[in-house]
Amino acid sequence: MASESSFDIVSQVDRMEIRNAIQQATKEVRTRFDFKGSTAAIEETGDDLVLSAEDEGRLKALRQILEEIRAGKFTEALSDEEASGYPRLRAARDKSRKLRVESARRRLLG
Repeated sequence: MASESSFDIVSQVDRMEIRNAIQQATKEVRTRFDFKGSTAAIEETGDDLVLSAEDEGRLKALRQILEEIRAGKFTEALSDEEASGYPRLRAARDKSRKLRVESARRRLLG
């Protein structure tokens, strides 16, 4: 006679990982042109994530951002950026510096 066996599978969610994903998604939303002026947001309420946006297109984009974070695409892109010497970061930093210098020049010269 076959013996009866049982086992339980326990799955726990790492709340810190969820918060990190929300923060990463929020940063992405703030920098994307298609979200400029948007009130799109992701909130953690208890065991749920609540996504809100002005329209279905932005809501779909918000879901896609979370999916890319879950799949590790942002981490992969960061690793690629690091391996190539951070060219996008350097370009953004240079652009920011030029804008600050130009702004200061305009203030000084009127």
